[in-house]
Amino acid sequence: MHVSEKNVSGTHFHGDTINASVKELTKILGKPTYEDKSIVEKINFEWVLETSNGHPVTLYTWKEYRRFKKSEVVNLHIGGFSKSATSIAKGELEFLLNLKR
Repeated sequence: MHVSEKNVSGTHFHGDTINASVKELTKILGKPTYEDKSIVEKINFEWVLETSNGHPVTLYTWKEYRRFKKSEVVNLHIGGFSKSATSIAKGELEFLLNLKR
């Protein structure tokens, strides 16, 4: 799993989520691709990623509508072109998070 520049236009949520903090994810994945700390935005933090087998995915906070600390664990959605891609991404992200915890 790594940051990607692949086109993610049209990716969407297929039901896969992870619980992590922005701080943890930044250590593992680097700075978010997108960041907006406004409380009116649906997405505050987003990473554009690629799974180990080349699937482009997005990882993003969804509808928090509040300010939260980067160290706070929140639920993040995984978007992709298919359920199999987001399931693979979830497994890879959980593996990386478990290595750092």
